[in-house]
Amino acid sequence: MLVSVIIPVYNCEKTIETLYHSLKNQTYQNLEIIFVENGSTDHSYEILKKIEAQDHRVKVLRELQQGVSFARKAGWKIAQGKYLYFADGDDYILPTGIETLLKTAIEYQADQVIGSYFCYHSEECLEASLIISQKRKKYETSQSTCMKTQYTPPLWAHLYKKALIKEDFFVPLQQMEDHIFNWYTYISSKKTMLVSKEVYLYNRQEQTSLSSLLHVPSYNDLRKCISDFFQYCLNQNVLQQYEEDIHDLVIYRLKKLKQKYLEVLTEHVDIYSEDYILKMMEELEEMCQLLENEQKVNFVKKR
Repeated sequence: MLVSVIIPVYNCEKTIETLYHSLKNQTYQNLEIIFVENGSTDHSYEILKKIEAQDHRVKVLRELQQGVSFARKAGWKIAQGKYLYFADGDDYILPTGIETLLKTAIEYQADQVIGSYFCYHSEECLEASLIISQKRKKYETSQSTCMKTQYTPPLWAHLYKKALIKEDFFVPLQQMEDHIFNWYTYISSKKTMLVSKEVYLYNRQEQTSLSSLLHVPSYNDLRKCISDFFQYCLNQNVLQQYEEDIHDLVIYRLKKLKQKYLEVLTEHVDIYSEDYILKMMEELEEMCQLLENEQKVNFVKKR
């Protein structure tokens, strides 16, 4: 069973070989490894071409810098595997990670499987992030029944059937894009399984708060993506089924965006004008109040 692993790469010359070696050392080896080089200004592309020359499973795409969603979509379009796995170029996949997810997908005929993961902060700090709640930890595998707490982890905690994914799931955002992607996959999936075993090491050491603030989306862009998601739910006749879960997740994401705007102001990051940020924060607050008061918000029109 072929699994296509898709890795967007932007300025990862210090980490990309470590990520590749984690794939090379997987207990499951029937892999197609697709690196999408996304306009790096360092030596990432040269390193990837050397890897490609050494491993017939590796394909390297070179794209203009158009964002992580565009890079993932480019990889998805050429992927040949029945299953897809997304990774980031500065992280690490644990040796049995892909095998653990794939075995569960096959055994339970699941459209997607979600594993737990570690967050690496430093040599002194390795933190486990459980996707399955503590009360379910004793179970190796369980089936999800709600979106509220299970469907905000990033893409790299998941294994997906390729047939589950549609082009519209790749939303044009630089942040929060993975969460919305997983909202789409959840409401489209006939069966989703949760695995308590850790499959991935998320390298938070490589993340800087300042660099992340340079990609904070505008409220209008996020609202457009949420509106499109609501329209998709409506067209699939599942909006009522997941209304409570979606309601809570949207409020959570809007509040996270408001926190980001406060950080942008505090750090004096030159991405939006101060007046524009204050205006977006005001609109965010108004929308959150409407949602928390359970008033009807006109996100979509039925087509």
